[in-house]
Amino acid sequence: MNEELTAEMLEEGKEFRLLRKLEFHEIIPFVFENIGKRTQAATFFFIFNILLFLLVTAYSIRLPLGELYTTGQLVLMFLLAVILFPLLLAPLHELIHGIVYRGVGAPAIRYGADFRQFIFYVTAHRYPVGKKKFFPVALTPFLLITLALTGVLFALPPIWSWGMAITLLVHSTMCIGDFAIISYFQRFPGKEIYTFDDTETMVSYFYIKNRGDPQEPEKEPS
Repeated sequence: MNEELTAEMLEEGKEFRLLRKLEFHEIIPFVFENIGKRTQAATFFFIFNILLFLLVTAYSIRLPLGELYTTGQLVLMFLLAVILFPLLLAPLHELIHGIVYRGVGAPAIRYGADFRQFIFYVTAHRYPVGKKKFFPVALTPFLLITLALTGVLFALPPIWSWGMAITLLVHSTMCIGDFAIISYFQRFPGKEIYTFDDTETMVSYFYIKNRGDPQEPEKEPS
């Protein structure tokens, strides 16, 4: 595919057809719809988070409560790990998305948040990406932050190690949107799918390359 593919080429060309129009306020239903599909991305997401939950459970059982830490200290650390630390990681997560977007050629990066849906996002205004570009954009924050938290996990005192394990689980869970969009791509094996965001209209578009009768509409797999 031409590396200079533009949003106008997707919208006006007969080579592509619109597959899905997704308004930003519909993101949460879209995420749950696609993370529930039997795709590699969805399967990995659930298995990885189950393993993290088991890790947190093991840490919780092994904590020397009464020997080194009080109940109040554990409650404080739990609140920090569930609320404050993930909130501090959110801007870093989105910044990494933006840096990788820049790296694949996107010229106009915009950051935003929708507190009604409790989501943070970064968009490349009207810059189409396919699997080759989108997958690194989606996965790099998950990989880097997971590696960083795992790297310090075993070097900290028990209560902090427990807190980092919880933070790791919360952050991984918050990556659900990234994995859901990858899952959407994977619902069309062998097909060329492209997406771009229009941040002025707050809409994301997904296009598929025609293969066969251009008048026959492409349907989303169940």
